Amino acid sequence: MNQPLLLASLTLCMVAIRFGGLALAGVPLPPAVERNLRYIPIGMLAALTTSGVAGRPDDVWQGAVAAACGGLVGWRTRRMWAGIAAGMAVYWLLHMHPHLPTIIG
Repeated sequence: MNQPLLLASLTLCMVAIRFGGLALAGVPLPPAVERNLRYIPIGMLAALTTSGVAGRPDDVWQGAVAAACGGLVGWRTRRMWAGIAAGMAVYWLLHMHPHLPTIIG
């Protein structure tokens, strides 16, 4: 599957999910469903992170280091945005420095 088609299909799915949630805004949900809805953001973050880390074989170590740093910051601060920001910053820094793989290994 090519990248534009994948991006378009993911966008359509996300829009459908969001509009579906808005359409059901006034509908009361069972307590079990409401409890489980709290885990959707972390599940989506885990799915995106896993696919990003395992995406390309030539930069798996950079993704793994960034994911570990982001997870540690998120765990220590208990803020998802802080973990995401730290992980992205580490990932970008590892990609910006061209000689880092030769320095480390």
